Amino acid sequence: MAATETPFKVCIIGGGICGLLAAAFLPDSVLGEACIIDPTFFGGDLIEKWCCVKSNTTVQQIIDALDKVPRFKHLLIPYLHEYPAGDIVLLRVIAQAIKDLAGPILKQMKRSVATVQEITIKEGKTEILLDSGRMILAEKVILCTGVQPRVLAYDVPCIPLEIALDSGRLERYVKKGQCVMVFGLSHSGTLVLANLAKLCSRVYGVYKGAKPFLFARDDEYDGIKQEAAAIADSVLAGGIPSCTLLSLTESENDVKRIMNYCDYVVYCVGFKQKGLNIKNGDINFDLSAYNSVTAQLADGVPIWCYGAGFPNKTDYKGKTHYDVGIPSFIDYMLRTFPALI
Repeated sequence: MAATETPFKVCIIGGGICGLLAAAFLPDSVLGEACIIDPTFFGGDLIEKWCCVKSNTTVQQIIDALDKVPRFKHLLIPYLHEYPAGDIVLLRVIAQAIKDLAGPILKQMKRSVATVQEITIKEGKTEILLDSGRMILAEKVILCTGVQPRVLAYDVPCIPLEIALDSGRLERYVKKGQCVMVFGLSHSGTLVLANLAKLCSRVYGVYKGAKPFLFARDDEYDGIKQEAAAIADSVLAGGIPSCTLLSLTESENDVKRIMNYCDYVVYCVGFKQKGLNIKNGDINFDLSAYNSVTAQLADGVPIWCYGAGFPNKTDYKGKTHYDVGIPSFIDYMLRTFPALI
């Protein structure tokens, strides 16, 4: 199908928080020749899915990070200025603040309410096929397509993570007398334990490794902190008697036996990139192989990748960790955007 547009200089795919931040980094000379594509423009998953989850980052840390974005420097950040600097707030509050800040920027761009089906690279430019069948051309593409929760293959009814993290929606699923097993005890899993303990009679938290909880205060790079750490401390001290911890490594048979009696499971075992087919001739790109130094999908390819699906990588104590969080996203863009624009 022939393209229906003159090539844009830049096309951002994804209008969530990282897509809005990427737009804020575009210079004035590019904005009028840039487009952004999103199915809803409601503000992405932080508003649509994870709105009831609290941030791991304090209000002051978010404000300091946003102040590094040249367009936002010295601005009064909407909503956040109403909270004490040391508070942690719901992700939707932060997302709404960034959405409001980016509103005037998006009005200077071409906005397309659509879902991207496929991206093809031809002669140094990209063809972006939308669900409507329309084709958009762009010289450079910025992927901010987000992530989705990983799931396991156990044959037990599963409560979606976004529901398990929202106590108001969760109470429609579970009730007293029921039993739920939670796989994974990082930040999300710990919050889910607390939500379930208020609603059902027995909650099992399943973990891998030597310890059920890894804390940031113990110099664990991805360790839990803030609200999740307080919940974990309570569980370990016996403050949530309906909660039992099980090691999958040491007690796999017990886990499988108990699972047979569970009404539901919840998987809190990390996230994966949302699938998107990107090809160059006969080559289909592996999105997980993006270059975290340059933020490019591959050397010489005019596609840059940001957000939870494409975070900066840090080596710490011999392990690779992924820097997911608004301050980390902004620092990553500050480091790699000069080559893009």
